[in-house]
Amino acid sequence: MKKEIINEFFRDLREFKKKVLEKTQNKYKLSYIKYIDGGTKRFTHERPFFGRNLDKVIFNNKVYYKNRSKYENIYISLDEGESATNLLWLDDIKPQNFSKEQLKYMTLIETSPNNYQAYIILDKLLNRAELLKLKKYFVKYYNTDKASTDFTHLMRLPYFYSYKHAMPHYINITRWQKKLLNPDLILNKIEDDEPREQTYNIYNINNIDIDMLAELYKKYRVAKQKEYKILDESVVDYRFFNFIINYLKYNISAEDAYKIIFDISERKKGHELDYISRTLNNAKINNKNNDAELLYKLIK
Repeated sequence: MKKEIINEFFRDLREFKKKVLEKTQNKYKLSYIKYIDGGTKRFTHERPFFGRNLDKVIFNNKVYYKNRSKYENIYISLDEGESATNLLWLDDIKPQNFSKEQLKYMTLIETSPNNYQAYIILDKLLNRAELLKLKKYFVKYYNTDKASTDFTHLMRLPYFYSYKHAMPHYINITRWQKKLLNPDLILNKIEDDEPREQTYNIYNINNIDIDMLAELYKKYRVAKQKEYKILDESVVDYRFFNFIINYLKYNISAEDAYKIIFDISERKKGHELDYISRTLNNAKINNKNNDAELLYKLIK
């Protein structure tokens, strides 16, 4: 019986590979993340692989066992060396925000009850800047996750279980993409000189130093830990540095950020500087921050 279940799993995975990843020419990396007491432990399979080899990589690295028996969350991401892709990936998709025609351009996976991510195959390659512009469009007009716009963001894989929340959730595909998306139809609508959104709250805090910011970061982590059973550190990091850069107007360096994130070496071993660089770059993009008032109160 177990053999039949595993065989069915790989049949489904190969269908996803054929309909999605095989339509790209990119290299990917595989990551395993385990949520422990509100924190995370991450291991990244360092050898990049092409999308057409997804099932082989999953089989050779015993990923099915890691997910089912060791409760590890399974992700892929574009390899850091990639400079262009025809894959658009979006988080926090709300299907009700899109028309039936628009949904034909998406492969949707349900990552937790009523929460979706989308794989969208484009009919042309986009470089990093173009893809970022496209993702920001969906953030602005369709309220997708603004913390997931970086080029190498982690993407969930279907047919595995998610252990991010207390109740495990089977990640299933709810809709297959039926049409390739022409990104120019969207990019041509975006005005290159569109004024940057203004921040509603700018705080003038004197005598800011790294020790103060490090203490603020710890307080913020504790506050968010109380709010959620499972802490999403990447979102916490993004909002914290977004607040520091855009609200406190503090020009923070990667070295300072490294000192502030006290558990960076444990969470992102071997990828610390890359993670910090991506986080700071994303933090500079948007001014709006849902936790700005909370952070300001923690300072006071």
